[in-house]
Amino acid sequence: MTTGLGNRSALLLPIAAVLACVTITAADRPSATPESVGMSSTRLARLDAALQAEIAAGKLPGMVVAVARRGQVVYQKAFGVANLQTREPMRTDSLFRLYSMTKPIASVGLLTLYEEGKFRLTDPLDRYLPQFANVKVYKGTDASGKPMLAAPSRKPTIQDAFRHTLGLASGLGQSPVDAMYREAGLGNITAHPVPTGPHTVVMGERAR
Repeated sequence: MTTGLGNRSALLLPIAAVLACVTITAADRPSATPESVGMSSTRLARLDAALQAEIAAGKLPGMVVAVARRGQVVYQKAFGVANLQTREPMRTDSLFRLYSMTKPIASVGLLTLYEEGKFRLTDPLDRYLPQFANVKVYKGTDASGKPMLAAPSRKPTIQDAFRHTLGLASGLGQSPVDAMYREAGLGNITAHPVPTGPHTVVMGERAR
C-alpha cells in the first residue's frame, strides 16, 4: 500500500505535541537558544501575543507552553492564572490534571498498523466497528420539538476518528446531541457502557 506522507505528518504532529507537553519540563531538559537548534527567536516571540490573546478573550484561564527541539527547550513561558478565584499567577512548574492520555498511545499503535498496510485512512469506520454502520446526523427539530435525523453525506472514516471530525458528542455539553446522549444513558461511559447490539449513533450536524 502506498502511504501518503502528508497524511502521516498531519497525524504525527499532534501526537508529538502531546508527548512533548507531557515530558518536557525546565527541570529535566537543558535549554538552548532557538538559533542554536535551527529555530527563530523572532518567530517564537509571536507566540506571546497569540497566547496572551487567548487569555484576554477568556478562552483559557492560564497555560504553560514549551517548545523544544533536539532535546533542548528553546521556549517555555507561563500565561494567565492558575486559579480563577485567587488569581494566583500561572507558573512554569504549576501542576495540571491531565486527561485523554490514552489517545497518543492508541494513535501510535494505529499508525504502526497503518504503516504495515493494515488499513487506509479513508476506510469506512464501520468496516472495523460495526456499531457505526447506522449513523445519523442531527438536523434540528420538527414542529413538535422532536429531533430530526438524516443519513450523513458519506460514511465516517478512520481519518475522521483520528482528527476528531466524527461529530460525536461527549454527553457532558449543552448541545441537543449531548442531551440525546444523556437520555440514552451515554453521558457516563463508565456507568453506561456503549451497547454492542444494533443501535443508532447520532452525530452533530457539522460532522464532515
